[in-house]
Amino acid sequence: KSNSILPGTIATTHLISFLIFSKFFQGLPLYRIEELFKLQGIDLKRGTMASWLINVAEKLQPIWNILEEWALGSGYMGIDATSIQVLKEKDRRPETKSSMWARGSPELGIVLFDYNISSAGHVAESLIAGFSGTLQADAHRGYNRLDGKVQRLGCMMHARRKFHEAFLIAKKKPGLSLDAINMIKKIYRLEEAFKEQGLSPLARGEARLLAVTPQMEKLGNWREKHQPKVLPSGPLGIGINYFLDEYEYLAGFLTDGRFEIDNGWIERAIRKFAIGRNNWLFCDTVDGAKASSLFYSLVVTAKLNDKNPFDVMVEILNGINRAKSIDDFERLARLLVRTPAIH
Repeated sequence: KSNSILPGTIATTHLISFLIFSKFFQGLPLYRIEELFKLQGIDLKRGTMASWLINVAEKLQPIWNILEEWALGSGYMGIDATSIQVLKEKDRRPETKSSMWARGSPELGIVLFDYNISSAGHVAESLIAGFSGTLQADAHRGYNRLDGKVQRLGCMMHARRKFHEAFLIAKKKPGLSLDAINMIKKIYRLEEAFKEQGLSPLARGEARLLAVTPQMEKLGNWREKHQPKVLPSGPLGIGINYFLDEYEYLAGFLTDGRFEIDNGWIERAIRKFAIGRNNWLFCDTVDGAKASSLFYSLVVTAKLNDKNPFDVMVEILNGINRAKSIDDFERLARLLVRTPAIH
């Protein structure tokens, strides 16, 4: 009896898990994997591997759907997007950029990737349909359409970046940009100390009230004092105005100890995709891009939960052909996450 996950092929669960791990976790393009097999005397074409992955992605879709349901039910999500190029896309030139969106729950350690041709706010709106609670994002103007539908949090990392850019343009000389960086650094040091102490959300909220809130207010007062003195279109002016415009969102993390100071956790998840993209450069087809979004979701979620992506994929693929009910798929989805208790 064949142990192939795709009947009629030689694609065993270990072989497919190796392809998933190599391409989506280690960032190896299929042509390099093809070369690795050739060195072992195995003739396995990249087109065959691509076809297998697309077919396996269809089998795994119910698991992705369950992860999405858990994240949307969590009450607190982050969202971000990066670019991707798809060569064969209907009515679009090969060099036109599309988007890979990432959203998820920092508390549950779930990250979901979604392929879409657009980076506009209406996509973000569709991706959080059915979600109620707090959404963390950068200052992309498209997110403005979400106001009134969710509570929005800003990203302090983006605010710091603006001041850092001004600092570099000022040739790293002491000045207002460095003052802002140092004040933000102080806030981050406090946040890191809370994490090291393992504070519960409630305790972190109380600690922030005493230590972080005064620092945020100091930064806000500094911004108001210096805003009239700087050129609005200059690097420092851009940083100060960004902070001014986003202040309500940037300070939002102080309202609940559950919330993070920035969206860094989802940016780090996107980095895993970006490293792969730098190696394989583009997706050939839309089906390939959609399959990639599913596999990145699974391997990055596994990694966030301190799981070995290869081992978890073997276990999931061993059970996927036998999975028939929602309970079966939920059991497989729980292999990816650290905490089985889902909100």
